[in-house]
Amino acid sequence: MRPFVLLTALLLAGCGTMDPEVNANKFTGPNGRPAYAMMCNGIGQSIARCYQTADSVCPAGYDVLEHTTIALGGNPRETLSVECR
Repeated sequence: MRPFVLLTALLLAGCGTMDPEVNANKFTGPNGRPAYAMMCNGIGQSIARCYQTADSVCPAGYDVLEHTTIALGGNPRETLSVECR
């Protein structure tokens, strides 16, 4: 029983250090160019991860269409929508 508790504690501790990818959902922006909507919340994610994802999906740069923050019980949920240049 004791090894199971130790293993569970180690696995949960590892979850706090994960660096998950941000899922970028593609759509057509208002100017007809490729655009992406991203949600940045959860363990290891922040709005900075969304901006890093925007940099990678739009290598020539992007215009921010929308950035929203919603605080739900002290856990902010942020979304970012960008249109590639």
